[in-house]
Amino acid sequence: MALQLLAQVEELSDWIGEPIESDADRKRAELCLRIASALVRTETGKKWDDANATIPDAAVMVTLYCASRVYENREAETQSGVDDW
Repeated sequence: MALQLLAQVEELSDWIGEPIESDADRKRAELCLRIASALVRTETGKKWDDANATIPDAAVMVTLYCASRVYENREAETQSGVDDW
């Protein structure tokens, strides 16, 4: 059973400044948030698996940052140059 996400799709949408409306984009956003949530849990050693658990703002912000990096850079490009455009 997957643990709850440490941030929500709507928060990710606000973070990146664009709507996440289609089913495909919503699924992709949820997967990005699952990846980021798992990374934050691994690094902190905390699970926050209780439905009533208070998730620290720092954990939410790091989750959103990591998820946005994956969501906006599907091809995992590390650099680009003028010739790429």
